[in-house]
Amino acid sequence: MENLAQQTLKNSYMAFLSQQEVEQIVRKYFPVIAEVINSSFREYLDVRTERSRYGVVDLKPRTCGSLINDFIKLRLAKAFAGNSEVVVGEFKGIVGILIRGEVFIRFKKLDDELKGSNAQTLQTEKYYKQIDFAGFGVEPTLLVAGFLPDSSWTQLIKIVLVCREGDTVVWFKDLTTEVKQSAIFEVAKINNVPAAESVPRVRAKKQDGKTGTDNK
Repeated sequence: MENLAQQTLKNSYMAFLSQQEVEQIVRKYFPVIAEVINSSFREYLDVRTERSRYGVVDLKPRTCGSLINDFIKLRLAKAFAGNSEVVVGEFKGIVGILIRGEVFIRFKKLDDELKGSNAQTLQTEKYYKQIDFAGFGVEPTLLVAGFLPDSSWTQLIKIVLVCREGDTVVWFKDLTTEVKQSAIFEVAKINNVPAAESVPRVRAKKQDGKTGTDNK
């Protein structure tokens, strides 16, 4: 028999803003969001480069993602300091920004299907079903600003803003071109830095359109 939480998730899909409505609110922040992610990825690469000077780099994919997320959190606080429209914080364990009380954006590593690679939790399920997960008192549209690294975690391939309703991607916006220096997305040339353990460096097949991120 289903408990109350499971029944709520099955029946409760909140109304959320359309892509056009979201862009009217968030568009001016697209460059900031993209640059925060990009700069955080580059800072993570700096850590790998520095550590490589003392021997073999042995970073698990989870460690790579955690480092990037930590840098994102710090850079968000700086980027939006003094902005009365944007609240930056950690809400029920999820780092993100609440814009005008209408749009909440979390930051996360995504795979080729624009899904998070971590295990599905009740909180994640609520988030993707557009259910207020943090008791905001309002019903903001819940989005994900995602970054897609290559399989070696040495190249940032794409930055996207995604709106989901359950398992369905309602829409997504490619923010990669919002980064001022597009050359940053070229293959990172890091001397003597091997790929993260258990994540082999492979070239994606052109015919399937995959980026080389973890496919699950």
